[in-house]
Amino acid sequence: LAVGITTGIILVANQSGEIELTQAVDIPQLSLSPSSTVLGKNGLGQLEVAYDPDGSGSQLQQYLLPEDVRWTSSNTSIVSVDTSGVLTGKAAGAATITATYKLRSAQTQIKVAGEVKSYDLLTPDGRTRSYLLYVPSLYTAGIPMSLILSFHGGGGNGEGMMNTSLMNILADQEGFLVAYPDGTGILPKVKIWNVGPCCGYAGDNKVDDVKFVSMLIDDAKQRFTIDTNRVYATGLSNGAMMSHRLACQLADKVAAIAPMAGGLNFGGDFLSCAPSGQSSPATKVSVLNFHGTTDDN
Repeated sequence: LAVGITTGIILVANQSGEIELTQAVDIPQLSLSPSSTVLGKNGLGQLEVAYDPDGSGSQLQQYLLPEDVRWTSSNTSIVSVDTSGVLTGKAAGAATITATYKLRSAQTQIKVAGEVKSYDLLTPDGRTRSYLLYVPSLYTAGIPMSLILSFHGGGGNGEGMMNTSLMNILADQEGFLVAYPDGTGILPKVKIWNVGPCCGYAGDNKVDDVKFVSMLIDDAKQRFTIDTNRVYATGLSNGAMMSHRLACQLADKVAAIAPMAGGLNFGGDFLSCAPSGQSSPATKVSVLNFHGTTDDN
């Protein structure tokens, strides 16, 4: 008689009532990422589901289509989740999201704090540019707060960067604003930054992303009390390259950058680490640069 299964081992009671261990069994595992996160009110999030067929980790995990998973929220008045695993922050509080697939379940903890706001700007080149802004619950009008600009990678978008970077967690804890801008591109959710020699639509069309970011900072300053000495930029890949360009050409507004997996590249309409008409940057900008030791791209 099998009386229990634990960590892949079957516990069996023999005729004498003694418990014996028998052969290991494969127990599929389901996991959710992120395991916890912070959404702002009106903010969206996306969960990823991975399925390990034998639970050993020896096989490549299967990333499931969200539509194949059953989703539930422990409190839909705080966080709702649709059939595609898309989360929506409703009100301040916390809720548990559960995903179920083939009788296996996984959970993640969602905190709703602060608010996500969306803004559009009309730039001089006639484009309507967009950005999301996470406003933490610690924000108080009239008290200056730092602003971090978080730039998505090539082919991404601001909403995706907010979901994957988990920057809202730190912003909620430490108290700073985070802007997640969108680059430009032909497809609605596939955006690029013009960093000179790269990349695609933005570079080919010489989109003035530096001007857009400058306008974004000014727009955010009009809406919120921002410490103008503590405006920082970070980004991944193509977004990291954009951070480098800002350190060169918007040094009067950006105090420091922390790029990840992206370097300083000259080419296209970006030929000098200085604002247009100047021989050097307006001021020195601090840099905290992240690269993997095997990253030779």
